[in-house]
Amino acid sequence: MNAHQAQALLEGHISDARVLAHCREVAAVACRIAWALREQGQTVDLEQVEVMGLLHDVGRARSHDIRRHGIKGFLLVQSEGVGRQGHICLTHLLKGRNAAQGVEAGFLSEEELSRISSDRPFSDLSLEEIIVTVADAMVIDEGIVPIAERFRRGCLRYGDQAHLAENYQRALSLEARLTEMLGRTPYQILQGDLFAASEVHRRDAESTEKSNQD
Repeated sequence: MNAHQAQALLEGHISDARVLAHCREVAAVACRIAWALREQGQTVDLEQVEVMGLLHDVGRARSHDIRRHGIKGFLLVQSEGVGRQGHICLTHLLKGRNAAQGVEAGFLSEEELSRISSDRPFSDLSLEEIIVTVADAMVIDEGIVPIAERFRRGCLRYGDQAHLAENYQRALSLEARLTEMLGRTPYQILQGDLFAASEVHRRDAESTEKSNQD
């Protein structure tokens, strides 16, 4: 599946503008992190990062439950014949948990586990899945925030649930793996991009103002 096909699949199942915007933003943020990793000599499949970013929350077409939308998305994508890319629907929530731990934590049932067709364990995250999972942990409606802020807001919204505390620690652990490869945190890279973009905008505005004065 390529990014164009992933976009079509997403739009074919999701009509909620907020969810669509979130998926697109996660894909964009994940691609920027992936480019930075490539610049450090890492091998990353950029198109699959974009595909996974677009599809990670497609399960919200069937459930908005904080734990259940992952398995719903995986089974939906699997029914479309693209189960490999659908891994991210579940793995971005499991964050390194294995299937048994996922069942225990309420992310999927034993019956759903029996319906999964997968050639690798969910705890075996690819680099592309790690990138998208970390990107998702930094994206909120208002923009990009540190992982701690994203989870603080999650606790305010959903309550202090045990799985959220574990997810926070797991997200930090995945972020640390990327930081080791990058030499700085993904958030620092993204903040640098935002600063650079604002500087370009400022210089363009100053140039336009000067031209108008002349």
